[in-house]
Amino acid sequence: MGKNKTIFFNVLSVVLVKGITFFTAPIFSRLLGAHNYGIVSVYLSWVGVITIVFPLCVTSTIGIATKEFPAHKQHEFQSSALVLGISSYLAFSAIALIMIDWVRKITHMDKTLIYIAIVAGFFGFIINFANSRYVFEFKANINFLISVSSLLVSIALCVGLIWNMDAEINYFGRILGGVISNAFFGLILAAVILKDGKMFYNAKYWRFCIPIAVPVIFHALSNTALSQSDRIMIQRMLDNSSAGIYSLAYNFTAILTTLYSALNDSWIPFYYKYLSDEDTGKVIQHGDHYVELYTVVAGGFLMLFPEVYRVFAGREYWDGIDYIPMIVIGCYAMFLYSLSVNFEFYCKKTKYMAFITASAAGINILLNYLLISKLGAWGAALATAVSYGYEVVVHYIFARYFCGREFPFQARFYIKHLLHMTAILALFYIFQAVWIVRWSIGAWMGVYIICKIIRRRTIF
Repeated sequence: MGKNKTIFFNVLSVVLVKGITFFTAPIFSRLLGAHNYGIVSVYLSWVGVITIVFPLCVTSTIGIATKEFPAHKQHEFQSSALVLGISSYLAFSAIALIMIDWVRKITHMDKTLIYIAIVAGFFGFIINFANSRYVFEFKANINFLISVSSLLVSIALCVGLIWNMDAEINYFGRILGGVISNAFFGLILAAVILKDGKMFYNAKYWRFCIPIAVPVIFHALSNTALSQSDRIMIQRMLDNSSAGIYSLAYNFTAILTTLYSALNDSWIPFYYKYLSDEDTGKVIQHGDHYVELYTVVAGGFLMLFPEVYRVFAGREYWDGIDYIPMIVIGCYAMFLYSLSVNFEFYCKKTKYMAFITASAAGINILLNYLLISKLGAWGAALATAVSYGYEVVVHYIFARYFCGREFPFQARFYIKHLLHMTAILALFYIFQAVWIVRWSIGAWMGVYIICKIIRRRTIF
């Protein structure tokens, strides 16, 4: 599949999935209420942690394996790596169940939710693994079908279950619908991967996976702390309702994170090919288009969101409007530092990458503790933006000077795009109360980037 088609299907998948999620989120937030919505959000945070730790992050090795093993060995490697992840997951699950009382104290969830979270994380891992496989096989159309189908099934099940449960416990409907859908698709995808590879254990593949993947646990866990600890700490330091309001604002803004993931999934295979070919000119040229595209997307979102959010969310959630600009800046910083992190992955420097991200998570937790008590939930948004900004700087320094080969992007590349985003943020605050000006700026930005894409005949 060509680059433009790959990007098209990745972005179309995101637009449809996020579009459906966008229109159903107000339904779920109203059906559940702020308190139960907060419970679901915190539960999903812990599922995210489980999905990272228990399978040893073996999914992260799929891309690197494409340049380490010949094409005809890829399915064999993927099958063996999946079995490694499943084996690790089952071992960690057994430990968690043995220490269930300790887990309850840490998570503040009852046993039933912990059992469900373990099952949810298992099938979430398998779906993530399959998605990564199809990304590096340039089969974005298959990922599109998986994403849209599983979401539609999940929503139908969630709505049906919520309507048939008492209001006090209807959050179980929202949780169980997602688990059942993921289990159905996860079992099918696992069977396909194992059937294609027919390899359950290979010492060479497992030795390749473990040293790369284990440090990524700390990198991914630290990223989860950066994106999820704010909600957990708001719940602990304030209340469930505050966590629910902040979570809905964060989930609304998550369309930017998801678009970044879709674009990044499209970018990485080509990025690695250009690096392998030592074609620095193409890396810089297409990298500039890539970052410019996301800058326009994030800036356009910033200009349009206040009015959309008031339609999207019930009045009890409108305090979240104040948090969104800082969350957007955090998303943009996360996107920028991915340029360095992708390079660190390519150079197999995952240990140092994990250390940097872990230090950022520590800074984030400390800032959350200091700022939530003084500024409320807005302090959490600010803390996250600052922490991602720290990652932009430190990951760049490491990629530039300590990876053993030349990093193609220089400081002026980052400064140029950061200045563009800063100018957009300034315009937002200047015209915050004048919606027609903001929307006009957003429309102009959209026309500008569409014209550039048409002229160069490539998305980036």
